[in-house]
This record gives sequence, structure tokens and C-alpha cells, in this order.
Amino acid sequence: MRKRTPALVQNARPPAADAQRNQQAARQHFVEAATWISQDELAKAEACLDRHLQLAPGSWPGLCMKALLAEQTQRYALAESILPGLLQAKPDYAEGHCQRGRVCAATGRLDEALLHFERALQLNPALQSALHGMGAACQTLGRYADALALYEGMLRNTPDAPVTLFQLAELQRAQGDIGNAVATYRRVLRADQGHLQAASNLLFCEHYLPEVNAAQRLASARALGALFSASVKAATRSQCSLEPERSLRVGLVSADLRRHPVGYLLEPVLRHVHQHAWQWIAFSNQQQEDTLTAQLRPFFSEWHTVANWSDAALAQRIVDADIDILIDLSGHTAGHRLGVFAARPAPLQISWLGYFGSTGLAEMDYLLADAQSVPPAEFQNYTESVWRLPQSRFCCAPPAQAPAVSPLPALAGQPFTFGCFQELAKVNDTVLNAWLQILRAVPKSRLRIQSVRLGYTDVMQAFSERLLAAGFQPSQFQLYGPATYGQYLQTYGEVDMVLDTFPYPGGMTTVEGLWMGVPTLTLSLPGMLGRQGASLLAGAGLHEWICTSVDDYTRRAIALASPKPAQRQELADLRARLRSQLQSSPLLDAARFTADLYTALRQLWRQRCASP
Repeated sequence: MRKRTPALVQNARPPAADAQRNQQAARQHFVEAATWISQDELAKAEACLDRHLQLAPGSWPGLCMKALLAEQTQRYALAESILPGLLQAKPDYAEGHCQRGRVCAATGRLDEALLHFERALQLNPALQSALHGMGAACQTLGRYADALALYEGMLRNTPDAPVTLFQLAELQRAQGDIGNAVATYRRVLRADQGHLQAASNLLFCEHYLPEVNAAQRLASARALGALFSASVKAATRSQCSLEPERSLRVGLVSADLRRHPVGYLLEPVLRHVHQHAWQWIAFSNQQQEDTLTAQLRPFFSEWHTVANWSDAALAQRIVDADIDILIDLSGHTAGHRLGVFAARPAPLQISWLGYFGSTGLAEMDYLLADAQSVPPAEFQNYTESVWRLPQSRFCCAPPAQAPAVSPLPALAGQPFTFGCFQELAKVNDTVLNAWLQILRAVPKSRLRIQSVRLGYTDVMQAFSERLLAAGFQPSQFQLYGPATYGQYLQTYGEVDMVLDTFPYPGGMTTVEGLWMGVPTLTLSLPGMLGRQGASLLAGAGLHEWICTSVDDYTRRAIALASPKPAQRQELADLRARLRSQLQSSPLLDAARFTADLYTALRQLWRQRCASP
């Protein structure tokens, strides 16, 4: 009798056939992963890559791709766990050493990063990514001369390389050399018209320059908005319920829900959102969280970390979340997601808080401002419709653990001290000339400037030389680098009056100074940014500290700093009462501000419902 062959044996295939089939499948998964990466769909790419690695666990190309995806999604520990094995298998893998350098730089180990970049360049002296990485690390370390030498060397070989030009522009911007940064960003755009980040940074930097007027900035914003609109597909939205009085779902998109001015300005509002008929949903475009992030999260009904999501994926998630009103808190600042807004994922889209000009997007419906910062005559300078909140466009919370207000230093016989705590990029030549006139007219006065960038030796030296070249005497200025927040607040005890910069004035520093009893003299200029200081001082009830021209600014500073005893006593009295005056002002009335914000959003939603 013939024996029957067991089914398992009948269905078995030769091992070589199975291996070949697995090899083909692994290759296909790898190709699919690469395709998804090219489309910026990193989650889909990683799913395909993981299937590839299941079939081919030791795949060197697959592990290389896994390490790169880990780096791109800020999972640096995972990248570092893979890279040593890759380099052990292939010690001359220059790109791998370069990647280790980037990971070290991203995790704050800059000296170690430089060693890896140097090793990569030993293996491949022409490796552009290593040169760029080394330049960026030198820049972060404050070794600006070294970074500049690297960029200039690369540009001698490839004068129109957009990546190198962009890094040079970023270096110039970090040095406070805004004029040259703007020129270099323009070179980037001549070489690559679709370089959206360069276009955004160019528009942002134009706000520093007194010679760029509102019409020019609007033209730049419109052109940039059109680039964003052309770069994305419109989101597919289901028919939402346009009911004017129902509870609203408000989405916030920001990279700054952390220890950042946006985070600090948002926190007092969040404490009162439960009093109104809305839910707030966060779309956080940041990987790193801090103590302030932890304070903000509980106030949101949903929190989505979206830094690794493509614009298309984020737009679709906003649609799926049934967001009624989508609010941008970034404008053209770092980490923005304006491409998402260009896809129009929400029925009503609004720009607020983190920016001070027009986004240029046709899809951005409104800009939230206030009566002081945007008068009706200037509505035409924005592509968005301007909606003015009744008091201020934002409110603040008192600085935590601030020291007590100190007496006026000048009243105790100290030289009259003007202060400035702004970025050095805001200190243009017109500002310096005004300050020099003030110091020359106020006997024995001095200027105290403190900035993070002054912590770098070459920046300190260059800025000191710039002051001397402008006509300042060494005895007329004091320069200080960074300090802890507590030390910074304590420093106001050494300052009699703050002199604002223009056309880019202070924001949070102005409020912090007021809380410490030190008023800021500001110059009100056209534009929401130009009037930012005026808006803050008006909110604090200090209208007499708002100037209307550079001549008015210098005359008023000289008068306020007069050595006459009556004038010094007036400043001392203001200093003593300023904290309580600020505390009772609209600037610190978070409950009232949140109610005004809710009223504004409800009214805008009603208008949207009335015109579907």
C-alpha cells in the first residue's frame, strides 16, 4: 500500500526558494520605506523599514536608514545605539561619523561632535554635511570666526550653494549683523526660489531694519504666502456643523509651549479657559518639554506632539479632530507650521500672540491685535482681516519669585544708569546714535547693556569696538553677558530707566522691567511690532513714556534723567508704585483678557457661520 505524504511535507518549499522570496520582500519593503521618506511620510517609512529589518535583521542599509530616521525624529538614544555597530562593520563610513557628530551636537555635546566631524572629514575631506555640521557646532559654541571661515571656504568652491548660504545667513543673524543676513537670505532665494525657511527668516529679519517700510514687508509677506499655498494640497474637510452658539473646539499650533515668551504669555490665559464654552487642543511642534510645558498640558483637553508629522498628516489630524478655530502662535518664527494653515484644515484660521506682522497667507482669516498696536489706517498692511481686542493683544503673569523693588540708584548718588536688555540685533545704528546723544546730554550717565550674545568673547569685543567707533567713551557703557533669571531680575536694581530699541522694541523684558519698578522709554512706530512697546506702556498706564519720533525720544530721555532733585524724586516715586500699578492694569488681568478673547472668537465664529 502506497504511503501518504504528510501535508506539511507536501506544502514545503525548498529553503532556497523561501530565502529568495524573503530577500525579494525585504528589498521591496526597503524601497517602499525610501519612497515614503522622499514624501516626508516618516511614520509610514518606518513601518516599512521595520518589516524590512524583520526579514533582514543584519541589513546594513536598513540599519543606516533606521539610524537616520531616529535622528530625524529626535530619538537620539536609538540613533546612538545603532551607529557604533555600523561603524564597526564599516570603519570608513564617513557619513556615519558625520551623523554621530550631528547627534552629539543635538544632545549638547558639541566638543564631542567636532571630533566626529573631524573624523568624517579625514575620511572624506569634501563631505559637505560634515563641513556644515562643523560650522553649525562652532556657531553654537560662539566660535563665530571658525564658522565663518568654514562657510567662506565652502562658498569659494560653490558660490551659490543654498545650504551653505543659508548657514552663513544664520551665522550673520546670530551675530546681530541683520543687514548682511538679509542680503545673504536673498542670495539663498536667488539660488533656490522655493527655500521656504530662508524666505520666512528674510521676512522676519526685515522687521529689524528701519529702512524697510510697511508696504515692502507686506509685499514680502504676500509673495511668501503664495509660496506656502503652492507647496501644499488643500485639506479635505467634512462638512462641519456651523452652529454659532455651540461649544467651540479651538486648536493651537506652536513650537513654543515651553519656557519661551509664548509659553509664558499663554499660561495666565489657560488658567481661565474653563470658564467659557470652548475646548483647547494643542498641536505642539516641539520635541523637548520642560517645567512650563508640564504646567500648560493639563489645561488642554487634547495634546498632540506633531514635530515629526508632515504638513499633510498634521492637516488631516486637525480635520479629524473637528477643529473649529485653528490659531497659529508662531507666524514666521522658528518652528512654525504655516504650510499646515495653507492647507486650510479648519473653517476659521487666526494668527495671534507669537508674531507681530502679516503671515501673508490668503488662508489666514484674521489677525488678533489691539487698538494701540494697529490703528484702522494700517489695516491695509495685513493680508488678514484685523480684529482688535479691547485692551491688549496679550496679557502677562507676574515674574515668579521676583525680588523686591529696590530704591532708585540715582537718588542714592549713583551715576544715572540707562539700561537695555534686548538682543544685540535690535541695536541698530540709529538707536546707537540716539543713545549717544542722550548720554552726552545727561552728566556722568552710563548705559548698561546685557545680552546673551555678550557671553561670547568675540561678540563682546566686536560690540565694544562698535560702540567706541560710534563715539561712546569707555566710561559710558557697561556690557554684561547672560545671567540666571533671578540674577537678571535683580539687575534692575542697578538701572534707573530702560531705553527701548526701535523699530524692534522689547516685549517681555518691558513687562519684567515694569514689575521691578523700572519704566521703559519707547518709540512708537508704524506696524504692530513698531507699536509693541507703546501697547504695553499704554496698558500699564504710562502714556507719557511713549514717544512719537527719534527727536522726541532723545528729548524726553534727557528730561526724565535730569539731575534736578524734583525730577529724581518723581522717578523714585514712580518706581515705588509701579508694581502695584501694573498689578491692577489690564496687562495682568488674565480673567478679563480671557473673557475678551472668548468674546472675540465667539463673534468671529458667528460671522463664519453666517457666511458658509
